[in-house]
Amino acid sequence: MTRASATRVREDRKALGAYYTPAALVEASLAYLPRPQGGVVDLACGEGAWLEAAARRWPGTPLTGVDIDATAVAAARVKVPVATFAQADGAAYRGIFDCVVGNPPWGAGRIGKVRRGPESVSAFIDSAVDNLAPGGRLCLLVPAAWLEVTAHAAARRRLCARAALERLVHLGDVFSGVHSPAALL
Repeated sequence: MTRASATRVREDRKALGAYYTPAALVEASLAYLPRPQGGVVDLACGEGAWLEAAARRWPGTPLTGVDIDATAVAAARVKVPVATFAQADGAAYRGIFDCVVGNPPWGAGRIGKVRRGPESVSAFIDSAVDNLAPGGRLCLLVPAAWLEVTAHAAARRRLCARAALERLVHLGDVFSGVHSPAALL
């Protein structure tokens, strides 16, 4: 890959709000969860890190990955051949799953540096809850600011009205070169 094409890939991912989760953080996050009784979905699966870890942790569990990026879905299919994949907008995807995991895109949908209005992480959290079976669990890496910023207040209220919060872990800066602290819901 040339330097110019690598720069384009980084810019394309940034525009989609796509920052892939370090493997050690994925493993530590999934360790908080009991074995799912049904299927697991990652609504922004990227190259499949969360699904790959889920396949190792819970062999035989039905896995589904969704991503809007065709290149990422193709890479995930190679990495996690036991999973089913859909190239689609995870914020609009619908199914019923025992567990929704992953790192939804942060900031996609913003215009420039404006920090008001709808943002992708809130849409993905709403979709995650919509995809949960009764008694299901979420395990999502979100920007810590989502917990405090007024623009996400309505989304936080919706989450609290529809789900019980078992654990909230403040993680600090987890992405190299990105200064946006993360939290695990």
